[in-house]
Amino acid sequence: MNKLLKVDMKRICKDKLLLVVSIIGLGFGILMPIIFKLLFTGLGVEDIMDIGMDAKFFLFNSFSPSNNFGIILPVFLCIIVCKDFSHGTIRNKIICGHKRSHIFLSMFISVSTYLTAIIMLYGLLNFAMSFAVGFKYSAQISFAKDLGYLLLSLLFVVMAYVFLSAVISFLVVFTKNVGAAIVLNFALTLCMTMIISVLEVVVLFGTMSDGNETLLRIVDYALKVNPFYMLTMVIGKGVEYSTKEVLCFVFSTILYVTGLVLWGSKILTKKELK
Repeated sequence: MNKLLKVDMKRICKDKLLLVVSIIGLGFGILMPIIFKLLFTGLGVEDIMDIGMDAKFFLFNSFSPSNNFGIILPVFLCIIVCKDFSHGTIRNKIICGHKRSHIFLSMFISVSTYLTAIIMLYGLLNFAMSFAVGFKYSAQISFAKDLGYLLLSLLFVVMAYVFLSAVISFLVVFTKNVGAAIVLNFALTLCMTMIISVLEVVVLFGTMSDGNETLLRIVDYALKVNPFYMLTMVIGKGVEYSTKEVLCFVFSTILYVTGLVLWGSKILTKKELK
C-alpha cells in the first residue's frame, strides 16, 4: 500500500497539468485582490473595504467550489487521475498484485493530498495579497480574537475538500472516462448550488411568514449536512459556530467520505478493465 501510494503521489506530482493548474492558481491568487482594489479605488468606493470586503472574505471565498479556481482545480485533477484508466496503469497495478481496494484508497489519498494542499495555498495567497494591497483582516473582529475560529474554519475547509476528493475519485472510477467525470462533477456542483438556493428561499419565506416549524427545521438540517452549503455559505463567514453546525457538518462529512470510499472500492473491484 505504501509503495502504491508513493507511486501515485509521484505520478501526479510529475504531471505537467499539475504545473499548469498551479500557475493558474498563482495568477488568480495574485490578481483577484489587486483587481478588486483597483476597481474600488477607480469607482471611489474604498469604504466597501472597511464594511464587507476584507482579507477574511478573500480567504474563505477562494475555497468556494463554485468560484473560479474552485471549479478549475477539480477538472485538472480529474484529467490527471483518469490517465490511470486511459494509459492502462490501473490494469498494470492489478497485474503486479495490488488489491483493487488498495488502488482506490491510494487514488483517494493522493487526490485528497493535492486537492487540499493546492486549494489551501491558493486561499492563503489570496489572504496575503489582500493584506498587501490594503484590505483589513475583518470589519467584525480583530485577527487575534478570531484566531481560534479561523483555525477551526480552515480545518473544516480541509474536511470539505477531502469530501470533494472522495467525489472526484468515485466519479473517475464510476465512469472511467475523463469527459464524463468532469461533466458529472460540474453537474453535481451546479445541482447542489441550485438546491441550496431553493432551500434558502424556502427558509427565508418560511421564517417571514411564520411557516411550518417542523418543515423549516428539516430544511435547516438539510442545509447543514450539505458540505457544499457549509463551504460556500457558512465556513469562515461569521465569528463562531453553533454546536449544531459543528456536529451536522463533521458527522455528515465523515459519513459521506466513508460511503464514497467504500462504494468506489466496490465498483473498482467489480469493474472490467481493458
